[in-house]
Amino acid sequence: MSTPQSVFDFLNISSSFASINKTRLQEIRSSHQVFLSQTGSSATPTSEQVLRHLATQYNLLDDATNIDQLKLCVQNPTNLDLACHELVSAFNRMQFTRNSEKRRQALPSNSIREQAMPPKPTVVDYVREVVCRIDVKQDQPVVHDFIHRFLFQPLTESRVFR
Repeated sequence: MSTPQSVFDFLNISSSFASINKTRLQEIRSSHQVFLSQTGSSATPTSEQVLRHLATQYNLLDDATNIDQLKLCVQNPTNLDLACHELVSAFNRMQFTRNSEKRRQALPSNSIREQAMPPKPTVVDYVREVVCRIDVKQDQPVVHDFIHRFLFQPLTESRVFR
């Protein structure tokens, strides 16, 4: 006997509505209706006993998560598309939760980051000489005056160390 699989794997559910194996989903829904008609009114349609029977019949995992997923398969017996929509939504929620947990585990907490990476001391190197090129695009006296009066002025000690 093969290993039980999840409801999502059995139905080939992904984030795409088109990926669902609707034939298998319809089989589960039909088996559910047959089982309910055989047991009479003693069991509610979504009781755990009925859902566990379906899980056993289709060799599915019968943990709480998969029972909830089976419930989504059968809870609205007249609308297959609604069941498909509910299953894809549940799959997307599960993926989002898993991805969030992975990201949380991958990022260390602030206290761990602070302990792991001590602050680096800032080293300041003073530049004593600068060589630069000035391209003058406007050959006007105002521009030349600005260059000579402001840019070519030597820096004083008080302006250097501010």
